[in-house]
Amino acid sequence: MTAESPTTPPTTAPADVHAPPRDRLLSPAHLPMVLAALCVVTLGAYENRAVTTVLPVVARELDGLQWYGLATGVSSLTFLVATAVAGVLGDHRGPRALILTGVVTFVVAQVLTGLAPSMPVLLLGRATSGVAEGLLDIGLVVLVADVMPEHLRARVFAGFAVAWVLPSLLGPFAAGLVAEHWGWRAVFVTPLVLLAVALPPLLTALRDALPRPGGRWRARDRATVGAALLVAAAVGALTWGTAAWATSTLAAPTAAAGAVVLVLAGRRLLPAGTATLSAGIPAAVGLRLLVSATFAAMGTYLPLLLVEVHGTGPRLAGTSLAVTGVCWALGSSVASGDAVRERTSAVQRLRTGLLLMSAGATGPLLLAVGAIGLAPSMLGWCVSTLGMGVATNTLSVRTVELAPAQRQGEVNAAATLAAAIGTALATAGGGALVAAHADHLTGSPFAVVVAAGAVLGLVGTAAAHRVDSP
Repeated sequence: MTAESPTTPPTTAPADVHAPPRDRLLSPAHLPMVLAALCVVTLGAYENRAVTTVLPVVARELDGLQWYGLATGVSSLTFLVATAVAGVLGDHRGPRALILTGVVTFVVAQVLTGLAPSMPVLLLGRATSGVAEGLLDIGLVVLVADVMPEHLRARVFAGFAVAWVLPSLLGPFAAGLVAEHWGWRAVFVTPLVLLAVALPPLLTALRDALPRPGGRWRARDRATVGAALLVAAAVGALTWGTAAWATSTLAAPTAAAGAVVLVLAGRRLLPAGTATLSAGIPAAVGLRLLVSATFAAMGTYLPLLLVEVHGTGPRLAGTSLAVTGVCWALGSSVASGDAVRERTSAVQRLRTGLLLMSAGATGPLLLAVGAIGLAPSMLGWCVSTLGMGVATNTLSVRTVELAPAQRQGEVNAAATLAAAIGTALATAGGGALVAAHADHLTGSPFAVVVAAGAVLGLVGTAAAHRVDSP
């Protein structure tokens, strides 16, 4: 949670980039917030890495390989709706209700997924997980805006990425080990244990959340949620249609209808000017979509490529996830450093991150076509994830700075929704290729998806200058 969530910084470093000694990130006043954020993100990161590691095994055992793409992407669909609702509630009610509801929903999701007797029940569990992630992501961002001073927010967002390091290093190995010895169902029990550790600091931090006046939903709020429902339905139709392309006569028209509805509803859901990347908030939101689509295209199917094409086990297949967490955190840490922020603009950092993402795609691409082995391909993937860390931190801080105080929930929800749309579209496209070749899966469809992601990264590079204020 919140690794693919936060987004954005300013053209130049804020004047107050150096905090006074009494107001450091880990000062007593801010420590509960920092611990709460790190605990929740670590919990979500482990759950993400564990599920991604064992999902190829689960799909095979439940006889649902053709639905791998949908199982991967269905949480993004419910995430779309949850973030739209959370954005409205965050502005009206504050982060407390969002986070507490998200915690309960997370527990339900883990139980459903762990006990799933069939692929449909597993999909229901993954869908519930997306709801939990949306509530927790927006709740945390709003809580950071409430509690943390402006000059410390970039470091908190960098901390989100750092919180992915340990789960990325140990999560895939631990999940693979548990799956091999006790079965994949046991993998879904451990996040519930971690949740018990995360709750105390989280409840303490929520005491400092700013009160909200409440109030009735505005017409714009209802329209936003309605559009989110349409977008989720559209992406769901597109994802199902592409997955069932070879097995159902309804697949093609369903996918086409989903694509049309997605374009129409997305125009209402995201800020005006997002599609054309107009300067300021629209560009920040639109680039979040491009960055997420780029990364999803290049990395979502790496574990499946390793398991199904190269014959590796779950533990070794988790290597790509370990690389992701470590290099992402490193990139985010570099982008949030005082020295880097003082010497570079947001545009320069964003452009550098996107270029690294596209350049590093050569590693997975050459692995997919069989030209190189696992080790050298992971070097390239490390470059891509390093760039992802730089790009997402830059966009996270910039979005918070561009949004007026009374629109923090709305704008950050739009950015998170854009990221979910980008992820879902890339996942649907990849899922279509995997489903079409499920009977005899080779590296070719994976190579096509990775190459498409690299091209999207170059498009984002060309548009990076638009995150400047209009």
